[in-house]
Amino acid sequence: MEKQKTLYSGILVPILTSAILGILLLAAILKVEIPKTLIKDDFKTLEKKVKILTDNVQTEKKSFKTLLSYLQKDATVIPNELLNLWLSESIKTFNLTKIAILNTNSEIIFTSDKTVNFSSKIEKNIIQRASEQPTIALTSNNNQLVLIGSGYITINEDEKAILVVERELFNDTYLTNISNTMDCVLNILIDDVYSKSTMKQVSVVGTSLKNNAAYNDISNSVYINNKMYERQVVIQGVKYIALYFRLVTDNPDDRILLFLGNPIGSIDKVAANILGTGMPINVLMLILITICSIW
Repeated sequence: MEKQKTLYSGILVPILTSAILGILLLAAILKVEIPKTLIKDDFKTLEKKVKILTDNVQTEKKSFKTLLSYLQKDATVIPNELLNLWLSESIKTFNLTKIAILNTNSEIIFTSDKTVNFSSKIEKNIIQRASEQPTIALTSNNNQLVLIGSGYITINEDEKAILVVERELFNDTYLTNISNTMDCVLNILIDDVYSKSTMKQVSVVGTSLKNNAAYNDISNSVYINNKMYERQVVIQGVKYIALYFRLVTDNPDDRILLFLGNPIGSIDKVAANILGTGMPINVLMLILITICSIW
């Protein structure tokens, strides 16, 4: 009997106490380290998605140039009396925001919509640069990220005219689809103002990035140092794993940022699931050790 007491007090109790303390310490460490690891991995994943997104933009530019070339050839064989109808059908078929035919004085002569105009500086510039080959530019226009193109066509058999085409690069549907595909939140900022967003927790469209406490750091990183800005940021009370990067366009004066990120809450949820799965197993093992030791 004395031997049993000595065994319990001298060996088993210290072992069990150490095991319990070890598990508690492990739980405390994992509670801190698991989110850190997940956040680090999340940043790396977002960096890869930036490459996917920028490659996608280049693909869209090439596709738009091919479309403009096709429309130039098609417009040449359309009778004048059908050109307005052809422009209306092209808007629907190719998901365009604007299309029109101008004379060489930059005056609209055929259009799908009489309210259409090309009055912005970038639109005037692309019209002036019209040539036999498709001329396109990726830029911001009227608080949208757009592709604008122009090219010469022939109407009335020998009269030279200019075909002008415009398409929004990231419309709401496209942005939502690519956000779901890449499994992250996407925001477009033009001149430091949120233009479009797929955030579900908050609505940021129309708000300024300058309201963010990290604005100076973000601005210095993306505009001055030409680097991605990776941090945890708070947007309207919600904390995000955030990556901001500048989208280079054909207009050096453009200030266009893309935001990729995920709410911290989703990472905390994953960490809790990991702990919730691992800890019961450890506790069960401790109980089994205790039973075996007593036996």
